[in-house]
Amino acid sequence: QRRVFAATVLGRICDHVKKTRSSMVQLFAHMDSDGSGNLDMLELQEALRCIGQELNEMEVKEVISELGTGHESLSPHQFLDKLREYEKERERDSEKCARLFAQFDADGSGELDPQEVYKLSLEMGLGALLDDDTSELTLDKLIANIESARDDDEETEDGGDAEESDGLVSFDELLRWYLTDGRSYLPP
Repeated sequence: QRRVFAATVLGRICDHVKKTRSSMVQLFAHMDSDGSGNLDMLELQEALRCIGQELNEMEVKEVISELGTGHESLSPHQFLDKLREYEKERERDSEKCARLFAQFDADGSGELDPQEVYKLSLEMGLGALLDDDTSELTLDKLIANIESARDDDEETEDGGDAEESDGLVSFDELLRWYLTDGRSYLPP
């Protein structure tokens, strides 16, 4: 679960870099508000708050622990290496999701219906959770979870928030879910 949490934070940082078209080096320099050459916990917490990721002190420690060398700060080298590593991992995950999506979109509609999501979940190792009567995870909950893993600023065509479930899963929804919450469901 900890690895998933740090990956989610890295994803938010990478998304911010893309949205603002700034470089990772520029972002680090901006985040290093005291000019020390390292990001301490407070600087990282404030920088993440600015991009919409509210973390408490314990969560920031967890992220730095995952990304760093056991110190309570990150060097530019550590920070940039982890961001680049995450981007490569996200590219691989995107390709994997694209293959899986194509494999299970049996009708070629560009969306997975509940039966197709169920087959995909079996391939991803979630079948035992879905088939276990004691599990809180149901197919409907899984689909709703996948559909709710939208970008924070994503809106529907009519300008409202994109929260209503249509019971179908698009590739973008599957990918965002997998890159955020989805990994936490997968067996180790």
